[in-house]
Amino acid sequence: MSLRKSFVALGCASAFVLPAANAATASAAASFSQLTVYVFDLNPLDNVSPTFSILNGPSTYTYAQLNGGASDNDCCTANHSSSVSDAGRSMFASVTSTAPTLAAGALVAPDVVMTAARAYGAQVSLMSSSVIDASFLAQGSATQNSGWSSSQASMQVEIGAGTLVLLSVVADVSATASSTTVSNLYASSYAQVGFSQSFNGAYVGSYGYMNAYTGFGYAEANPSVSSTLSGSYANFGANAVSLYSSAYASSSVQAPIPEPETYALMMLGLGLVGWATKRRQR
Repeated sequence: MSLRKSFVALGCASAFVLPAANAATASAAASFSQLTVYVFDLNPLDNVSPTFSILNGPSTYTYAQLNGGASDNDCCTANHSSSVSDAGRSMFASVTSTAPTLAAGALVAPDVVMTAARAYGAQVSLMSSSVIDASFLAQGSATQNSGWSSSQASMQVEIGAGTLVLLSVVADVSATASSTTVSNLYASSYAQVGFSQSFNGAYVGSYGYMNAYTGFGYAEANPSVSSTLSGSYANFGANAVSLYSSAYASSSVQAPIPEPETYALMMLGLGLVGWATKRRQR
């Protein structure tokens, strides 16, 4: 092989190193819908009527962030979204609500909710259910660098004495990675629902959550989970309790950033190809 042909072969191989590095991709998505509030009487024989009221909300929030880059956040209207992107990544979060106020639901609960309620005693009795007609999404993808996004609904509520309240959502989480052997390649999604003593505070009572993770070192490249989640709080005291209820969905992605050596090798390769082409034209 001539020296010129050797340079062309080397140049072509070098020029394609960068696209090969950028082939690593990560994506994730988390969503929930059918937010439902279930109110139970902890003890139907104690002559204490269960009560539940919304003091403030429901309020909704979305957030999207590029690591070391742009961010976007929105809130409060019935339909809103947050979105940021650049050449290597894209993050998005949205809330869609046709009726942000509570609407009466059927006096029936899915098995997962009834099982959670009966953990407080076989005698608990379902008194009411209400539906928040809204859906939430957090998703993102990356071919380099990282980012995250989230969607959240929050209400300040009051739970009366002798009352058990469960908040449930239908949640879906998924994560996808183009490889499980490429370093610094990760994707994750998360969904959670429950009650806290303050906004963004620690959870009280029980909370439901699920997640999906993949990337470097994980066995599965595209895990996906769908389920009904529930968080609950039982007021066994004699006085009403003021709490915050929330449902939260988030996604996070990370892809490797090409090393400086990769760019240098690509430029060398392109230079060799150009030099060989110019020699051929002479």
